Amino acid sequence: MSVQQTDESFVKLVHKIAPGARLLQVRELSGGLSNEVVVFDIALPDGKVKKMVKRGGENVLSHYQKENALENEFHLLNILHQQGYRVPETYCLDTSGELFKPVYFVMAYMEGVPLFKPENLADYIKQSVQQLVHIHQYPSAATRLSFLPELNASLADSQKRRVRLDATLNEIR
Repeated sequence: MSVQQTDESFVKLVHKIAPGARLLQVRELSGGLSNEVVVFDIALPDGKVKKMVKRGGENVLSHYQKENALENEFHLLNILHQQGYRVPETYCLDTSGELFKPVYFVMAYMEGVPLFKPENLADYIKQSVQQLVHIHQYPSAATRLSFLPELNASLADSQKRRVRLDATLNEIR
């Protein structure tokens, strides 16, 4: 895809998300291993500038597509955002392939910095634990998260593949 085609697709995407807005800048983020990650800035009709992120596109790994990972990620972020978790707001999911193939979604850009050396380790741990407690209190049970793959089955399959017993040691399964 040429740069001109990409820019034209982003202009159409901006009009789809925010009619009347205009595209200011598009730049690819490095480091995405499973799919393309692109940040783009738009000017809203009221003059505010907003940063957005497009995930997905032509370079999505095939296993990522098969598992509907992008669609699942979009829906999960949407649910978590609605519940008040600090995750990016989602704007659109497109599986049509009209603008970008094969599938992509757009979410808000969130500024952040890695906390590899937090200033106060005790506070950092306390906040992390509180956030995990909050996440695990979500009533995920049946309906709202039923689109996610069954984790227990995946873990069981991976454990079966990794375990190799040594008969000479009389290991039991």
